[in-house]
Parts: sequence; structure tokens; C-alpha cells
Amino acid sequence: MNQRELVSLLSAVTLPTTALTYNNMSATLVSLGIVKNETALKALKLLTSQIPQTTPATLGSFLSLINGLVAISPESQPSDHAKLEALLKSLAASDNPDPQLTWGLFIPILKQVIMAGDLRATAKKKSDQHK
Repeated sequence: MNQRELVSLLSAVTLPTTALTYNNMSATLVSLGIVKNETALKALKLLTSQIPQTTPATLGSFLSLINGLVAISPESQPSDHAKLEALLKSLAASDNPDPQLTWGLFIPILKQVIMAGDLRATAKKKSDQHK
């Protein structure tokens, strides 16, 4: 099953209003292959072993996690990290509370992350062909 099929399955079996825990969020990122770098997987395993199972996932915790994973990824570009940092700063500066992630909020984010990964892979293939 590919990433899109897995996300469709998640959409079908989860209620949009169901809240995610930090560990649900992390496990989903690994299961979908979004986090696949060996160093990132080890870091994520260590991190989730230290966080209580009931800790709620929020948009801010998701962005912080992705920012940290991007920082240790050999494939990431400095601009990727800078964009995430700017997003985190704007979220922190906002007067709005950090929303808890629900499946209804998380699944569209997953779809965008998968699409961005597809676009990056396509661009890399084209770049490699022109070398």
C-alpha cells in the first residue's frame, strides 16, 4: 500500500474529531514513510520513549518535531529549516492558542507533506537526468 492509500484508509477509519497523542502522530509519520532516515528514526524513537503516551499532539508540537527532523536530515536544505523556523515563530507570536491535532486537521497536513515529497522527488529526478 502506498502513502496515499494509507492516508485514504486513515480518513475512512478515523473520526475527524478524534484527538491525536504525540505518539500517535509520530507513529503515523513513520508508518507512512514520511520519516525514514535512520538517524531521524532513532531520534524519534528516543523522543517518543520519553513522552507519556497520553501527551496531546498540537500543531506547534508537530511543527517543532518536523523542524527538528529536517535539521538532522542530510537531504534537507537550509531554506527548509528557515521556512519552518519562521512558521514556528509566527505560531508562537500568535495570540491564538496552539490547537490540538485531530485526525480532521492532521490528515490534510499529511496529504500536503506527501505531495511536497512527491514534488521534491520529481525535481530531483529531473535534476539527475540533466547531469
